Amino acid sequence: MVMLSATVPNYREFADWIGRAKQKKVYVQMTEKRPVPLQHFIIYKDALHLIKDELGNVNRDTIEKVLAMQVKDAKAKFSEDVKAKKNKQEPE
Repeated sequence: MVMLSATVPNYREFADWIGRAKQKKVYVQMTEKRPVPLQHFIIYKDALHLIKDELGNVNRDTIEKVLAMQVKDAKAKFSEDVKAKKNKQEPE
């Protein structure tokens, strides 16, 4: 049995548990190498925005840009809601 995981912090305990459950000796092979680089993205408006690259560099400009877009969109929606509410209240 071969198991791969980048997210199990207690891998030794897990391996011991598997060994006891299967009554077999379990060997743990570990490496810090990531064959697939880890990158962090956020999704806004159906678009991916890279906020942390595979070297751990945080792209603060992208974060600020996305937050600014969100604030702008929220203000526009608020304005639309206020206009719609005002239009509902006005008699025809």
